[in-house]
Amino acid sequence: MGCADSCAKFVLVVINLIFLLASALLLAFGITAKASPADMTKVFSYIIPGDARNDLTNAGVSLTDIVVSNAAFMIVIGVIGIVIAGFGFFGACCMVKWLLVCYGIFMILLLLGEIALIIFAAAYTETFNSTVQKSMYNVLKSGYHDGIKVNSSMSVIMPGGAVELAWDNIQLKEKCCGANNWSDYSTFNWTNTGLVPPQVYTGSAAVPISCCLQYPNSTYPPTSSSFQDIGNCLSGNSIYISQQNCFAAVDADIQSFIRQYKGIAIGIAAGIAGIELILIIMAFLLCRRAEHEAKFA
Repeated sequence: MGCADSCAKFVLVVINLIFLLASALLLAFGITAKASPADMTKVFSYIIPGDARNDLTNAGVSLTDIVVSNAAFMIVIGVIGIVIAGFGFFGACCMVKWLLVCYGIFMILLLLGEIALIIFAAAYTETFNSTVQKSMYNVLKSGYHDGIKVNSSMSVIMPGGAVELAWDNIQLKEKCCGANNWSDYSTFNWTNTGLVPPQVYTGSAAVPISCCLQYPNSTYPPTSSSFQDIGNCLSGNSIYISQQNCFAAVDADIQSFIRQYKGIAIGIAAGIAGIELILIIMAFLLCRRAEHEAKFA
């Protein structure tokens, strides 16, 4: 085996071993979260300092609930990662031609998919934006069940679910509401009662508290006094509800980030594509070597 082949084998083995172990760890977390959520609580108790856990608990954030709610996604990504990285690792390590061919094909499909996505986003910006906005709404509709609350002492309690926590954070920080507008919350069922003490508001809420307008220069995380009028907001008075949709708010931040770090973003994207292309070339280089060795074995 020549120097080039040896280098290709070493790189493929090391890189795919790293991804194989990472994927296996992700799969293990997903299975554990799905089968025994209580064990995830024990894991976090070991890896997260007590003070940090108390701060998260006081804020109403449950890392266990977030991991459990995303367990299926972690399992799927973990399995896909193990399959692809396994083909690359064992194909390079044992010089098995068909494993290397499969690995090369997977990597080609991945690279072509990334290129197609970039071209689609650049050539069909409006279509891409509407697709993303629709996806945001679908996530909101399917995953938003219970938002932030204000308890009897008027303290703001953040939700524990991953989707609710993400959406409430976006709506609070970006001062937006819904994927399209605040009326999104009238199109699906969510827990919109018992959000605040009775002296503040009773009945069903039109929007989550995170959609309520805040005073300028309000701190984050907010307190109940950060909001202009929670009662009128929850009753559906649009004067006290954030009017900007969250897609527009997030898109504006993304565009600003791209303009500011365009060169870095292009460099990172080119680097990832370059690494994938090198791995593809190495895989087929070793494939040719494996075929050659099989002929003269």
